[in-house]
Formats: sequence, C-alpha cells, structure tokens
Amino acid sequence: MAEGHPLCGHPVVTPALLDGRDFIAMLPVHSTAPAVARAFEAASAQCRVVAECEFFAIAINLARHGAGVCLVDPISAAEAGPGLVVRPFAPGATPSITYEIAVLGPARGGPSLLSAEFAAAVDRYVTPFLQGGSA
Repeated sequence: MAEGHPLCGHPVVTPALLDGRDFIAMLPVHSTAPAVARAFEAASAQCRVVAECEFFAIAINLARHGAGVCLVDPISAAEAGPGLVVRPFAPGATPSITYEIAVLGPARGGPSLLSAEFAAAVDRYVTPFLQGGSA
C-alpha cells in the first residue's frame, strides 16, 4: 500500500480490514486468485477490485501511486522499493496463500553445470523468504 494509506498503522492486514477498500487484484487465472477470493469469502469481506494485473510488479506500481492495496509474494514485496508500506497478510480461517516457483530442467539426462548452478543460486535467494526459512 502507498505510504500514508489508512491501513499503514496496522501491523497485519486481514480480509476484514480490506473489506470494501480499493483492491488491486491479480487476474482470475493467476495461481493466487482463488485463495485470495476464498480468504475474502471466509471473512464475509467485500473484495472491491479496481484493477486486475497479470504481474505483481504492475500491482505494486499501481499501489505505490495510490490506486489501492495489493497482495504480492514476499520476494516482490521485498523488492518493492520506496513509496510503499509492506505488511503481512493474515487470511484468517483459510489456509495461507501460497505462490509456487520452479526451475525446470531437461526431461532426459541431468542438468548442465550452468543450469545446476543457476538452480542453486535461485534456491539460495528464495530460501530466506520461505515460511520457516527452509526449502
């Protein structure tokens, strides 16, 4: 959310706090969209969508400019930059909202040395953002 947003004073954001507020959503086909919808539904909160985005970076920039609040993955949140306030989201009674990433390899044979090094670098970068801090 943008600096100065009324929810900045809350240490955690919940669906109830977002009830009726301008919300920047991911496209309905995005992997996180069903879980976000379930979280709002379980809290009987209105998800007032003002924009839908394909990528977290776009949602972040819309939020930075005051278009609303968005929910993004922890890595995107960490890289959000100035002008934003980042708070954890507590979906309430529903399970946490997960976002999966993967490094794909060849169907046959093992990965090349370069791709194995790349996968290890991705793992080192992502691990601190994982819940519990382990892969």
